[in-house]
Amino acid sequence: MEPHPVSPELIPSDTEDTGASVRVPTDVSRSDPVPHVLHETYYIHDDMAVFLRVRQCAIEAIESNPLLPPIEKIQLAEKHDIPHWRRPAFEALCQRETPISIDEARMIGLENAMSLAQAREIVRERSLSTSSASEAEVWVSKPVPTGWGVAVPTEGAKKKSAPPVGPYNAQLVADVVREVFFPHRLPPPSSPLLGQV
Repeated sequence: MEPHPVSPELIPSDTEDTGASVRVPTDVSRSDPVPHVLHETYYIHDDMAVFLRVRQCAIEAIESNPLLPPIEKIQLAEKHDIPHWRRPAFEALCQRETPISIDEARMIGLENAMSLAQAREIVRERSLSTSSASEAEVWVSKPVPTGWGVAVPTEGAKKKSAPPVGPYNAQLVADVVREVFFPHRLPPPSSPLLGQV
């Protein structure tokens, strides 16, 4: 039986994923044993492809689960390097009326918990300052009863803004989360990118 040479185009000469380079002589036949390095290269690529497919399926399954709390999404995003989960989870926590618990703070870490507290505070302050007078004003002094079942505020009564209650403006929350968690880093003023000042 005459040996059939392996076609060189069937064997990768340079693999980008692992950085490995495999050169196979053109006179290798099917009856010759395949080099050990070639087996390892194919196994590495196959294992990596399977791993990436399984990882992507798991990410999609978790993303489609509406019952997963934002705290757990942040924890998973940090642990498994899924950065696109962080922003929506932080936005949901800024919209939440109740503050995070100590256990939740432990789950997301000190830095994230402190940044979240800062973001929630900024959202509430900005909501308070931008809310309309008709929605957020309350009387500070007691109104004087008229006897007709209607209370009229006294002339000297002052109005005070009441703290707004969520849900807050989604665009405001998104802006604050971006500002606190994902600030844009500008080069220093002396940088050649900005030119001479």
